[in-house]
Amino acid sequence: MNATSILRTGYWAGIIGDFFIAATILVPEMARVDGYVYPMGLMSAAAFSWGVMLIIADRKPVERRWIAVPTLLVVVLIQVATFLSLPFVEIPSWQLALSAAGGVFIFSFLLIGYLKTGNSDKISENDSARLPQKED
Repeated sequence: MNATSILRTGYWAGIIGDFFIAATILVPEMARVDGYVYPMGLMSAAAFSWGVMLIIADRKPVERRWIAVPTLLVVVLIQVATFLSLPFVEIPSWQLALSAAGGVFIFSFLLIGYLKTGNSDKISENDSARLPQKED
C-alpha cells in the first residue's frame, strides 16, 4: 500500500465513522440515551460536517494532508469521552470494543499516512504524479 492509499484509507475510515456517529446521535433511540436530544443534534451536525471535510480532503489527499492532524485529535477525544462516560452510561461491551477498534484503525491509518506523505523521498511515482509540478 503506497503512502497516498494509506492516507486515503484513514480518510474513508473517518468518513464512515463520522456518518455513523451522525446517524446514531441524530436518532436517540439508536444511541439508547434519553434526554440529550439537543446536544446530540449538535454533535450530529459536527460529525456530518467533519465527514464532508474528509471527503474533500480525499480528493487531494497529499495536498490536504494537514486535515489529518485535527482529525487525529478528534479521534483521540472521542475515545477519551467514551471511556470517561463509562461510570455514567451503560455501554454494551460489543459497542465499546467496536468503538475502540474503530478509533485505533482510523488513528493508525491517518497517522501513518500523514507521516509517510510528509517525506517527499518516500512518495512513490504514482503519488508524485498527483503533486503540483514546479514551473521553471
